[in-house]
Amino acid sequence: MAAAVAGDQKALAQIVKENERLVYNTALRLLADPVEAECVLQETFLKVLQALPEFKAQSSLSTWIYRIATNYALMRLRGNKRRPQSLENAEGHVSQAAMESFNLSVGNNPLQAAMNDELRKAMEQAIA
Repeated sequence: MAAAVAGDQKALAQIVKENERLVYNTALRLLADPVEAECVLQETFLKVLQALPEFKAQSSLSTWIYRIATNYALMRLRGNKRRPQSLENAEGHVSQAAMESFNLSVGNNPLQAAMNDELRKAMEQAIA
């Protein structure tokens, strides 16, 4: 640990090697996206390397790294919820599933069903 704090490359590499699977799997479990999990992996170890001199050893190193990874994953998850999601797929077409995601539960309300149907038709015309 002291060697890593002093900047020893081998010691730092060992910390990454011992904890990268934990970080990646934690991020993947929370984000369900391998690309996002890789980003969290990188962000986590950048933070670990920057903050290592401040590590107080009140918990194990892996617990501290796990907490950093979890926080970064949760920040990404919150950020993704704020981003608007496109209805179009890669080819520029709107999928049926995307259109159906705008269907509200209408239950026994015929007025709401008619309004949803009009909205769906207007969206289809605007997209076409």
